[in-house]
Amino acid sequence: MPFNQDNMSLQSGYPGKQMFTYHSADTIETVAENGYFNDAISNNNLTTGDIITVVDNGTPTVDVVVVTVNGSMATVTNGT
Repeated sequence: MPFNQDNMSLQSGYPGKQMFTYHSADTIETVAENGYFNDAISNNNLTTGDIITVVDNGTPTVDVVVVTVNGSMATVTNGT
């Protein structure tokens, strides 16, 4: 499934130190694919250093990812 803006919410912080929660039925493998969070760059001011707590509603599991933004490409590193 593609990124769904309605499932992402800012918890605290400022760009480069923001913390988000993202709920999805997508697995962590899907969410961690390069570009999954590209729309969040403009929609949420997502930038390098931001942290996203990813809640997989299907399993359920929780993973923490760290964001790197290079131009219009968002990549994440799974921190768990």
